[in-house]
Amino acid sequence: MNRYKREEVSKISSLINIVEPSDAPYIDGALAVLQAVKAEALSLHAQEFPEEYDYTLDDHVDAKRRSNGENPMSQEYQERVADKRDSLGVSQLSASGISDGSTYLKIYEDLLVKALRSSESPEVFTRIINKWREL
Repeated sequence: MNRYKREEVSKISSLINIVEPSDAPYIDGALAVLQAVKAEALSLHAQEFPEEYDYTLDDHVDAKRRSNGENPMSQEYQERVADKRDSLGVSQLSASGISDGSTYLKIYEDLLVKALRSSESPEVFTRIINKWREL
């Protein structure tokens, strides 16, 4: 078992100890909703904002330029991305072309609210997920 998995198991056992006894049977369902939303948000984010992943394809020269605060993408591409992000009302990329992460969080929160509203027990799931976030 890797460290991430151990932390996850530890977090789940802590969650079981702090939720209301009547909420305990819903823990698996709430965490399944959370996991599904996370996967969907990541997929949607990659589709909607591919420019936030451009740095993953940098060669060593582009990576060096980014580390110096310079965006290695063409000026035309940077302008197209800036216009798109303005029209969607999201924050711009940094001068080096890196995101602040707020677009993923917005997608994630929007999907989570929708999923919780349509879940079998919205109030219980919301309480459980809020406790999960506190851990």
